[in-house]
Amino acid sequence: FKIIQNNMRDRRRGARVVNTDVKDSNKSLDLSFIQLYMDYHRMHTDAPLRFGEFLGIQLLGHALGYEPANLIQPKEVRHNMYVLLVGKSTISRKSTSQQLARDVYPVERRAPEETTPEQLVALLAAQPERLQFLGEFSRLLKAMNQRGHYMSTFIELYNDLHGCPKHYKRELRKETFEINNCYLSVNSTVTPEMLRQCLTEELIEGGFLARWLLVYGEPNPRPRQRLGGQAFELRDTISKILNAVVNMTDKKLYFILDDEALK
Repeated sequence: FKIIQNNMRDRRRGARVVNTDVKDSNKSLDLSFIQLYMDYHRMHTDAPLRFGEFLGIQLLGHALGYEPANLIQPKEVRHNMYVLLVGKSTISRKSTSQQLARDVYPVERRAPEETTPEQLVALLAAQPERLQFLGEFSRLLKAMNQRGHYMSTFIELYNDLHGCPKHYKRELRKETFEINNCYLSVNSTVTPEMLRQCLTEELIEGGFLARWLLVYGEPNPRPRQRLGGQAFELRDTISKILNAVVNMTDKKLYFILDDEALK
């Protein structure tokens, strides 16, 4: 990325804050956040490393918030993500991977695991930057597939909010909610069998599924191992990094993708 910013001094100071709390003396301080997060993931679980990689990207992208954007046609693209971990039940450790990500992300920026569409709109109206750690995705799919079910409106809602609308207004019963600078990221888990069983033509062709990044992981179970103190130090380090990024004062950043990234 080529970074364009009016105040480069603030950006560099923010980068130093990110690196300050790395306590592992065996690692270079120039390790990227994603590398650190994958180390944290690897220390705690035998879940596919791809799960840790994409969750780490999602956490960092959401910590950046609404303002930073990639300059891509037809308009700027922000860093929120809808991530779906797909793997076999139990042995792929999908829920464990999700829990590890939840443990390091600021509590005040999380949305509840289960909400109604109305509750989610109200939450975002009060705090527009939220990361939702959904439970089993098949439960949501089954509910949305039932015509007239109150959860079916999640299809439209998730579709609308994926694009990070600057202004979003929704009439709910007798109350009107307005979300400004909406920035919602979501992750969930599902088995390949339940995903195939619950997907409908409407969800596929109507654009709902296209907004989700499906991350498939091949299980590689191994015997449980002891956790050393380093694992907890790394967890605390990652939490501090994410809080530092959230609290950066100057986030008016624009990223320009190089030619290879645009192919």
